[in-house]
Amino acid sequence: MLNQTLPQNQEMAPVALVIGELNVNSAIFGWLFAVEVTSRKTNSGKLFLDLRLRDQRGSEIIARYFNPPRLESHLPQEGRVVLLEGVVEEYRGQVQIKLMRVQNDDSIPADRFTLGTRCSIAQLEVDFQHLIDNLHHHSGPLNLYNGLLSLRHS
Repeated sequence: MLNQTLPQNQEMAPVALVIGELNVNSAIFGWLFAVEVTSRKTNSGKLFLDLRLRDQRGSEIIARYFNPPRLESHLPQEGRVVLLEGVVEEYRGQVQIKLMRVQNDDSIPADRFTLGTRCSIAQLEVDFQHLIDNLHHHSGPLNLYNGLLSLRHS
């Protein structure tokens, strides 16, 4: 399955990558979410993939995959979690990832990379209305602070 087409780096185990913690010139091996995947051509006419990737915190980074496989079934797809191996580089003042390998990985739920809330929309609406009601009943910064604090503990 996964290990047959993307051999694990012998020095690292895959991790959920955090874009803000990536260091230029460091090797990476882990999961990100493919927000956008675009086929492009280099100046010499060779195909490469331009990927916009997102981490679990909502940060995004650009990755480039030169010489991707020709079979479409082996290409990373938008809206899916991908397991990738590459090097963090700086190009024209922008940090990006140069990919050596990348493939879709359905073993990690995609919803981990979708920004959201642990509350239902209905509960958020109730809490928001309660906040609005408290704002109308409190005047002054200290009373407003106490009103917000009471919401946090309810």
